Amino acid sequence: MNQEKNINTQAAAEVMTIDEFHRQLVENTEAINKERMAYERKKIQLQQECDCQKSLADSILESIQRERKDLEFSSKKSSLNDRERNAHESRRKATELYLTGMAEAKGVHALKNLELQNQRHKIFEAYRNSGGGKSCRRL
Repeated sequence: MNQEKNINTQAAAEVMTIDEFHRQLVENTEAINKERMAYERKKIQLQQECDCQKSLADSILESIQRERKDLEFSSKKSSLNDRERNAHESRRKATELYLTGMAEAKGVHALKNLELQNQRHKIFEAYRNSGGGKSCRRL
C-alpha cells in the first residue's frame, strides 16, 4: 500500500511529471504481475496436492482389487469393502479440498486484483488532475 501513499502524496502536491506517472504505472504493473504469478503458483500447488492424494487412493484401490481376486470367498471381503469405501472417500475429499481451495484462491486473487486496478485508476486520475495528458485530450 506504499503505492497508494505515493499516489495520495502526488495528488496533494498537484504536480505529477510524466516520469513520476510512468514510475508509478510500472510499479503498479509489477504488483499486478506478481499477484498473477502468486495466483498461478497457488493453483499449481492445489492441483499437485489433489493429484498426490488421488494417486495414493488409486494405488490403494488397485491393491484392494488384486486382493479381491485372490480371495473369492473369505471373511476378509468385508474388510476389503471398508478399505475400498475409505479409499473412495479419500478421493472425494481430495477433490472437495481442491475445489474449495481453488474457489478460495480465486476469491483472494480477485480481491487483490481489484485493489491493484483501483490503484492503477488513481494513478491515471492523479496524472490527469495534475495537468498531464491534456494535449492529447479530444474535445
